[in-house]
Amino acid sequence: MQVSDDFARRDSPFIIRQRPDGRQGIAAFLVDRSGSLPREAALAFALDADGMVRAETDARDAVLPDGVAVDAVTPVWARQVAEEVMFAILGTPIPDDFVSPGGQTYVPNQPRSGRHRQRNG
Repeated sequence: MQVSDDFARRDSPFIIRQRPDGRQGIAAFLVDRSGSLPREAALAFALDADGMVRAETDARDAVLPDGVAVDAVTPVWARQVAEEVMFAILGTPIPDDFVSPGGQTYVPNQPRSGRHRQRNG
Protein backbone atom coordinates (compact mmCIF):
# COMPACT_ATOMS: atom_id res chain seq x y z
CA MET A 1 0.00 0.00 0.00
CA GLN A 2 2.99 2.30 0.58
CA VAL A 3 3.96 1.92 -3.07
CA SER A 4 0.46 2.99 -4.11
CA ASP A 5 0.72 6.06 -1.86
CA ASP A 6 4.18 6.92 -3.20
CA PHE A 7 3.03 6.75 -6.81
CA ALA A 8 -0.13 8.77 -6.01
CA ARG A 9 1.97 11.56 -4.52
CA ARG A 10 3.71 11.75 -7.90
CA ASP A 11 0.35 12.16 -9.67
CA SER A 12 0.11 8.58 -10.89
CA PRO A 13 -3.47 7.77 -11.86
CA PHE A 14 -3.07 4.18 -10.63
CA ILE A 15 -3.78 2.80 -7.18
CA ILE A 16 -3.25 -0.58 -5.55
CA ARG A 17 -6.06 -1.89 -3.39
CA GLN A 18 -6.51 -5.14 -1.57
CA ARG A 19 -9.00 -7.56 -3.08
CA PRO A 20 -10.81 -10.08 -0.91
CA ASP A 21 -9.77 -13.60 -1.82
CA GLY A 22 -11.19 -16.60 -0.03
CA ARG A 23 -8.30 -18.89 -0.88
CA GLN A 24 -6.00 -19.75 1.98
CA GLY A 25 -2.43 -18.48 1.65
CA ILE A 26 -3.26 -15.75 -0.88
CA ALA A 27 -2.98 -11.98 -0.43
CA ALA A 28 -4.61 -10.46 -3.52
CA PHE A 29 -4.55 -6.92 -4.85
CA LEU A 30 -5.90 -5.03 -7.84
CA VAL A 31 -4.24 -2.16 -9.63
CA ASP A 32 -6.67 0.22 -11.26
CA ARG A 33 -6.99 3.76 -12.42
CA SER A 34 -8.34 5.90 -9.62
CA GLY A 35 -12.09 6.35 -10.05
CA SER A 36 -12.36 3.72 -12.79
CA LEU A 37 -13.88 0.26 -12.55
CA PRO A 38 -11.87 -1.75 -15.07
CA ARG A 39 -8.73 -3.10 -13.47
CA GLU A 40 -5.32 -2.65 -15.02
CA ALA A 41 -3.70 -5.68 -13.41
CA ALA A 42 -3.98 -8.20 -10.62
CA LEU A 43 -1.22 -8.84 -8.11
CA ALA A 44 -1.10 -11.69 -5.63
CA PHE A 45 1.30 -13.10 -3.09
CA ALA A 46 0.82 -16.85 -2.80
CA LEU A 47 2.15 -19.14 -0.09
CA ASP A 48 2.98 -22.48 -1.71
CA ALA A 49 3.00 -25.86 0.01
CA ASP A 50 6.82 -25.78 -0.07
CA GLY A 51 6.88 -22.73 2.23
CA MET A 52 7.80 -20.29 -0.53
CA VAL A 53 5.95 -17.04 -1.17
CA ARG A 54 5.71 -16.19 -4.83
CA ALA A 55 4.37 -13.09 -6.49
CA GLU A 56 2.00 -13.40 -9.42
CA THR A 57 0.67 -10.76 -11.78
CA ASP A 58 -0.96 -10.41 -15.14
CA ALA A 59 0.73 -7.04 -15.74
CA ARG A 60 2.32 -7.20 -19.14
CA ASP A 61 6.13 -7.03 -19.19
CA ALA A 62 6.44 -7.16 -15.38
CA VAL A 63 9.57 -9.02 -14.29
CA LEU A 64 8.93 -10.16 -10.74
CA PRO A 65 11.64 -11.15 -8.29
CA ASP A 66 12.04 -14.80 -7.36
CA GLY A 67 9.93 -16.23 -4.58
CA VAL A 68 11.30 -16.26 -1.04
CA ALA A 69 10.86 -18.49 2.00
CA VAL A 70 7.90 -17.40 4.08
CA ASP A 71 10.16 -16.38 6.97
CA ALA A 72 12.25 -14.23 4.59
CA VAL A 73 9.35 -12.11 3.28
CA THR A 74 10.13 -8.49 4.04
CA PRO A 75 8.44 -5.17 3.28
CA VAL A 76 11.35 -4.43 0.92
CA TRP A 77 10.66 -7.58 -1.13
CA ALA A 78 6.91 -6.89 -1.28
CA ARG A 79 7.57 -3.28 -2.26
CA GLN A 80 9.92 -4.42 -5.04
CA VAL A 81 7.15 -6.61 -6.45
CA ALA A 82 4.55 -3.82 -6.29
CA GLU A 83 6.95 -1.31 -7.85
CA GLU A 84 7.67 -3.66 -10.76
CA VAL A 85 3.94 -4.06 -11.41
CA MET A 86 3.31 -0.32 -11.25
CA PHE A 87 6.17 0.47 -13.64
CA ALA A 88 4.94 -2.24 -16.04
CA ILE A 89 1.45 -0.73 -16.04
CA LEU A 90 2.82 2.76 -16.59
CA GLY A 91 4.81 1.40 -19.52
CA THR A 92 7.89 3.05 -18.11
CA PRO A 93 11.16 1.17 -17.74
CA ILE A 94 12.54 1.05 -14.22
CA PRO A 95 15.36 3.60 -14.33
CA ASP A 96 18.90 2.49 -13.58
CA ASP A 97 19.03 4.96 -10.69
CA PHE A 98 15.73 3.82 -9.19
CA VAL A 99 15.98 3.44 -5.42
CA SER A 100 13.49 2.78 -2.68
CA PRO A 101 15.34 4.04 0.40
CA GLY A 102 13.87 3.72 3.86
CA GLY A 103 10.60 2.35 2.61
CA GLN A 104 9.77 5.33 0.40
CA THR A 105 9.60 4.72 -3.29
CA TYR A 106 11.53 7.13 -5.49
CA VAL A 107 9.48 7.80 -8.58
CA PRO A 108 11.11 10.01 -11.19
CA ASN A 109 9.09 13.04 -12.25
CA GLN A 110 9.74 12.35 -15.91
CA PRO A 111 10.21 9.11 -17.82
CA ARG A 112 13.80 8.08 -18.34
CA SER A 113 15.44 6.79 -21.48
CA GLY A 114 14.32 3.45 -22.88
CA ARG A 115 16.87 1.49 -20.87
CA HIS A 116 15.48 -1.40 -18.88
CA ARG A 117 17.18 -2.64 -15.76
CA GLN A 118 18.11 -6.30 -16.13
CA ARG A 119 17.42 -8.57 -13.20
CA ASN A 120 19.63 -11.47 -12.26
CA GLY A 121 18.10 -14.89 -12.23
